[in-house]
Amino acid sequence: CLCAIGFTGSECESDFDECLSSPCANGSQCVNLPAMYRCVCNSSAVWGYQCNLPNPTVLRVSEHASTLSVVAALRPEDAANFAVHFYSYAVTRNSSSLPFHIDPASGSVLLDQPLDRETDESYSFTLTVTGINVPAPQKSLSTSTNVTVLVDDVNDNRPVFEKAQWTTEVSEDAAVGSSLVTVHASDADAGSNGTVRYSIAALEYTFPVWGLDNASSIAVEYETVTNLSDYDRELSVGKVRLGVDSGIITLAEPLSWNRTSRIKFVLAVADNGSPELAGIHSILIVNVAAANEHTPHFSRRSYEVRVSEDIAVDNAISQVQAFDGDTGPSGELRYSIEPGPGSQYFTVDPLSGELVVAKPLDRESHPMGFLL
Repeated sequence: CLCAIGFTGSECESDFDECLSSPCANGSQCVNLPAMYRCVCNSSAVWGYQCNLPNPTVLRVSEHASTLSVVAALRPEDAANFAVHFYSYAVTRNSSSLPFHIDPASGSVLLDQPLDRETDESYSFTLTVTGINVPAPQKSLSTSTNVTVLVDDVNDNRPVFEKAQWTTEVSEDAAVGSSLVTVHASDADAGSNGTVRYSIAALEYTFPVWGLDNASSIAVEYETVTNLSDYDRELSVGKVRLGVDSGIITLAEPLSWNRTSRIKFVLAVADNGSPELAGIHSILIVNVAAANEHTPHFSRRSYEVRVSEDIAVDNAISQVQAFDGDTGPSGELRYSIEPGPGSQYFTVDPLSGELVVAKPLDRESHPMGFLL
């Protein structure tokens, strides 16, 4: 007699105990069955007919994988169960939201629609594999695993600056190393594809020109910085230093409002993917404020004005003048009269310093005049 697989004896009358060969892995229990065996996995960390496969099963697929491509082939790898020749594969959980399906005969995972890691970076489902020609009296033999499909990132997104334009102001007496602004850009990709680095593509200095209403400018262009070493993660351009990774911009040189009243930067950003992708430029405007270093002073310590008591209201009687050594807004002066007995009778033009009569005067009421 030529015995069928799973039987032994001169007349094939005895069932062969497959458990004698210890087919079940990872300490699982082997149960001998007619013409076959079954492994009872004692841990949720394994699956398969021989409890020899890791659970959950982790698969990886590129987000640019083409439709109908095979993501993976899931099989229980059970060569010892000779009586089981055919299997049926089925997703038994989360089947409605998956962008792929399982071929019921081969166990191949086939992609049904395009993937986008930025929308869904992983999928999970439960796969059940059932032997479909299991001999009596067992009738059925199945095993299950939790499957996680991770979508691998492809560098398909460009970095984007948080703002199209940044504006900040710094005093001309700010110390070297002072922080001016922190610019920020983001990239929807993951890993190195989603990390960004900053650089300065161009800048423009604006400086005041005395006697002219408009300032003059000088523009300078720079190459976008790439491939900086790990030890040089700051970029010096003009009067600032830029943190290539952090986006922090600090002052690198002393400022003078007389020489530079405004600096305009063209900021560039790119990711660290391969190939790299660059984003749209952003503008940074740094307005330099003149420092208030000098105290204003009048041209004279005192002014004495003689005026007739019948002078008409709104007539100018004198003009005071003061000076300030500062330039720019810090050097602009405003005149005023402090409250006192005579402040209601006179006004002063805040810009010109012209003193004007505000009320009729009467010498008999104020024979000693007014002290302003």
